[in-house]
Amino acid sequence: NDDDSFDGGAGYDILGFGGDDLVGLSGDNIQNFELFALFNDASGDDFKFENSDFNVDLGLFADWNATLTLEDYDDNTLYVWADQNAGTTIAFDDTDVANISLGIPVELMTYANLGLDALDELGLDAFIGLLTGVQFYVYIDDVDLSEVTTANFEIGGGLMATSPSFLEVGNITLDGTTETIAAMGSGDFQIDAFTIPTAGVEDDGLVFDLLALTGGFDNGGTGTDTLIGAQTYLIGALGDIDAGDLNNSYDFDDAGGDDDSSVIDFGIDTITPYLTGVEGDGSQDFAIFTADFGNVAIENFTAWNIAGVAVGEQDILDFTALGVDELTDLSFTDVADGVVITSSLFDGSVLLVGLSAVDLSNENFDFVA
Repeated sequence: NDDDSFDGGAGYDILGFGGDDLVGLSGDNIQNFELFALFNDASGDDFKFENSDFNVDLGLFADWNATLTLEDYDDNTLYVWADQNAGTTIAFDDTDVANISLGIPVELMTYANLGLDALDELGLDAFIGLLTGVQFYVYIDDVDLSEVTTANFEIGGGLMATSPSFLEVGNITLDGTTETIAAMGSGDFQIDAFTIPTAGVEDDGLVFDLLALTGGFDNGGTGTDTLIGAQTYLIGALGDIDAGDLNNSYDFDDAGGDDDSSVIDFGIDTITPYLTGVEGDGSQDFAIFTADFGNVAIENFTAWNIAGVAVGEQDILDFTALGVDELTDLSFTDVADGVVITSSLFDGSVLLVGLSAVDLSNENFDFVA
């Protein structure tokens, strides 16, 4: 409480306590700490943490069980180590860049490695392999990004980079302005739904920056129907999502079984569809590929060769960074779920769900000038 005083001094220092102990902390009494580790929930009480007094990262080691608002958090990171179940919201205030990570702070890696080395000296190699091989899964019920312009999600960093990591967000709240959702790391990232407070408001420009994500991605949940407006997906070495209960898993080889894939949903306005029977939301969405990738399924892709699609409404696949010059550089195979696109110029497959090869035209692609 505010009767206690702590000074971490030089170096990387951690202060650990229960969630309710955040209330009443004073920056005058708590100084020179780099991480606050919270080992208890907030007992259902909402709380705004004013970080300007402390300039620290936070680590959630328990379900917060309330709304935790982080103020002035541009230069710090929230590390989430436990499921944040129904009733938990992570929100940001007076923050342009929000950082959420499943990893361990890099400054703590020395201590983690010392612990592993100590186990190794005891001859527990098998245990270490088990420890680093178990999937690290974390669920967050709601992340409110309505006050930020960029949100960075790190899935599998530090010690967890050696383990399969999976972050699932039940809902992400947006405000419809230009925003970037970036994901990075070797783990999988799944978004179940989106909420835009004003129904029917178009996004000025929503960017999903997946260039540094080598794990899988899935935003094909039912709540993607609310994503109306232009979206851009930047894709590097994107892998397949690894989830046994993946809701959207498509068969790329038409062999009768489902292959795991990353799932991208361009969104559709289910309340007032812009064209009956046409996939998409009436805005031009982009998927830009910059490196070899795994299986990628794209839902609600607006093809050009469908009556009623106007210029500026057709969606675009961009393989120019991979050397695709023209339509003949690509191969198209109709399968049960849609059309699969491959090429000798890159590794990976793109499935456009619900479409056929005849639905596509040059207008659905960007080519090397």
